[in-house]
Amino acid sequence: MVVKDFAFKGAPARLAGALLRLAETTPDREVKASHQELADTIAAYRETVTLALDELQTRGVVRLGRRSIEILDRRSRSSRRAERVAPARWMGGSKPVRQAKR
Repeated sequence: MVVKDFAFKGAPARLAGALLRLAETTPDREVKASHQELADTIAAYRETVTLALDELQTRGVVRLGRRSIEILDRRSRSSRRAERVAPARWMGGSKPVRQAKR
C-alpha cells in the first residue's frame, strides 16, 4: 500500500484496492485471506472489513467464502486504472459505507 492510500482513502476504498491487487496474483480471481488478515493489510478494524465485504457481496462484486473472496466483477480487474476507479463504483459512488464503531 502507498502512504497516500492511508492518508486520502477510507477503509472501504483501501480494501477494494487491496483486493484488486491481490486478485491480480491469482489465476482464479480468488483471494485467500481472512477478514483479520485483510484488516491488518489495510490498517483497519476487522469489523470494518467485514461490513465493507458484506456491502461488496450485496452489490455482486465479490462472493465470500471461508477464508476466500472471489472477485466477480472482471472488468474491474482488466487494468491497473480500475484500482483507482472501481473502489468508488463498488462502494456506490458518494454513498458512504457503514463503518464499525470504535
